[in-house]
Amino acid sequence: MAAALGAFRVIDLSGSIAGQYCSRLFADFGANVVLAEPAGGSPVRRIGPFDEAGRSLTFFHLNFGKEIVDLPPSSDALSQLLENADVVVVPAGVAGEIQAVAADDCICVEVSSFGADGPYRDWKGSELVYQAISGMMANNGEGGREPLYGVGNRASYAAGVAAYISAATALYARARGAGGQVARADVAETAAAMCFPYVLQYAYNGTDRRRGDQEIPAGQVLCRGTWVCIWIYPHRFRALCETLRLESLPDDPRFANPAARARNWSALFDIIQEHLRNEDAEDVVRRLQEAQVIAACAYRPTELLNSPHLAARSYWEGFSDEAGDHLILGPPFRMSRTPRRRSAGNAIAGAAE
Repeated sequence: MAAALGAFRVIDLSGSIAGQYCSRLFADFGANVVLAEPAGGSPVRRIGPFDEAGRSLTFFHLNFGKEIVDLPPSSDALSQLLENADVVVVPAGVAGEIQAVAADDCICVEVSSFGADGPYRDWKGSELVYQAISGMMANNGEGGREPLYGVGNRASYAAGVAAYISAATALYARARGAGGQVARADVAETAAAMCFPYVLQYAYNGTDRRRGDQEIPAGQVLCRGTWVCIWIYPHRFRALCETLRLESLPDDPRFANPAARARNWSALFDIIQEHLRNEDAEDVVRRLQEAQVIAACAYRPTELLNSPHLAARSYWEGFSDEAGDHLILGPPFRMSRTPRRRSAGNAIAGAAE
């Protein structure tokens, strides 16, 4: 079976999560991808978490399926590495230099923190900075408390997807005569695009939404150690009470109508929490969904390994090599005729260096 991207050769010169995730997606679907590291190794090697041997699991995840080599020390050697490259992934500010030595039809993907121009072009970014400057953190968390970081490197991974899409689009255009070109994606703009639409809401109608504003009738309860989110819209309140065997709640003056419930929202969820504390989370969600009440488990990452949905879809994949058995995440998207391929490359050995 032919690989979807088996015809392409990709050289990764980036040193970021976004850049290396972009080329990882190429590797997943069969492209020949080479990561060239500078002396001392990629900065991603120093990003945790780490395994018992001190190897960066982030580096392993991002570079699974790639060939890892040292960055050539001379321009002539770099030219040889870039020979026949269809795509080169580079950090900010070097696209012109790479274009000068790469083939005319090569696609150069520049992945940066804040873009190649503008007043922030020289800033050093981090995930916390990206999420803060996008406006996302200002809307996350409880009113009256600090802005809340969204955990993980979500903006960086999303920028990697944006860079991958831009590269694939440029390859599509090249096949139709557009030739080589530079495609750019930066993490800060990607984070802004991911943010809640409150900026547009303010621009359109002047709504100034603040952190903690209760716009969505939702809350969370802990059921045997697993969090469950429940949305209680007015037309399903009675169904919720009947399903959870809390039939007396609609007659309680504190919860008799939507306005009263909004004023006593914390008291309502205190009652639900106490009632469901020893219930099975999956069973609570199932019963509420059968009653057409919106509910879902809010899994911890460790709980995902036992998710019945992911298990049914064979999401978790594994492979073995001389270092042992390894578990990897499933593909971010699936194609029926040219599915993802699992080939470790030398990422495991490279992660240990």
